[in-house]
Amino acid sequence: MAVTTKQIPGTEPDKTGAVENWVDSLYIDRHPTFDASGKVEIKDITSGDWARLAVGINTITPSASETSQKISDYASEGHSETVVTGKDVTLAVSGNRYVGNPGQEYVSDMWLKMGQAVKSRVIYVVNGQAIETAATITAIVPTGGNANASQTFSCTVNFDGVPVYPEGMMTLTESKTESWVYTATVSGEEQKDETSGRMTNVQIVQYDNESLSHLVNGGAGSSQSGDVTHHEDPASGKSDGKSTTVS
Repeated sequence: MAVTTKQIPGTEPDKTGAVENWVDSLYIDRHPTFDASGKVEIKDITSGDWARLAVGINTITPSASETSQKISDYASEGHSETVVTGKDVTLAVSGNRYVGNPGQEYVSDMWLKMGQAVKSRVIYVVNGQAIETAATITAIVPTGGNANASQTFSCTVNFDGVPVYPEGMMTLTESKTESWVYTATVSGEEQKDETSGRMTNVQIVQYDNESLSHLVNGGAGSSQSGDVTHHEDPASGKSDGKSTTVS
């Protein structure tokens, strides 16, 4: 099908400065593994079955509660110093229930479970930087609301232990048979985004093989020249597999 349209200047997301939140992304491993001590294994990011929490999700808010103490000694001459001795990092995820979405189905299935059954690991991409961490999923709300309103969905992702970065450039490639599910590969070194001047350690590859990056520049940038526009299927909220490059 011939494409005879292009994006109107000024409707694209900001490239620098105050970017929009949708440039960040969150993925959860649907088949986590555990080490001998019962901890979620996070050493090999490429072994994950990564389902993205995106469809129906309208808010992902990070928080880092701190444990700190005041220290004052004779050398401080009456003044004090604050030392942070611990952090409790969480992601508050909320939106509308989307039945059939792989990520939401995985989390919703945890609703009545406990112990290791509510533990997994996540990848959280923040302005071009991917973070991996073991996590416990709590406060799961798989449905609810007024009779004539869309069902709600929410949960809290609690970071367990020390998070890590990919060792090199990570590529998340979407499955061609299951939408919003990705595999990860890691190779090479971090790359510099020429638009923002920041380093990035992740790129996202959609199932139509157009490479997209979640960068600080505020949007999807193609690995080729020009901007990539994906044609969305209104029924599923997904690309229909066609894309056009606008120079």
